[in-house]
Amino acid sequence: MDIISREDYLNKYINSDLDFEMPTPEGNDKAKEIVLEALNKMFYEDNFTRRKIISLLNHRISSAYSDKSTKYRYIKDTEPKECITEQINKAVLETGYGYKISRFDLK
Repeated sequence: MDIISREDYLNKYINSDLDFEMPTPEGNDKAKEIVLEALNKMFYEDNFTRRKIISLLNHRISSAYSDKSTKYRYIKDTEPKECITEQINKAVLETGYGYKISRFDLK
C-alpha cells in the first residue's frame, strides 16, 4: 500500500461519510469530530505520544457521554469505540505516521 500525505488523508477523511455505529447522525458526527481532533494532534503537534492520543480520546469520549442532551450516550459502547480506534489505526497505516491503539485502551 502506498503511503499518502497527512494533508491528503485528512481531506479524504473529512469528505468521507463514515458510520461509527451510533444510533443518531449527531452521534456519528460527534465520533468523527473526536477522531479528526486526534488525527490533527497526532499529525501536527510535536511530542504527541500514544499515551496522549489515548488520553485525548478518553477525555473527549467521556465529555460526549456526559452531555446532558443524551445524543451521544452510546459513544462508550463497544462498537463506537471499535470504530474510533479503527479510524486511528487506518490513518497510521495509510500515512505511516502515528501510533496504533486498541479499543481496550479506551475507557
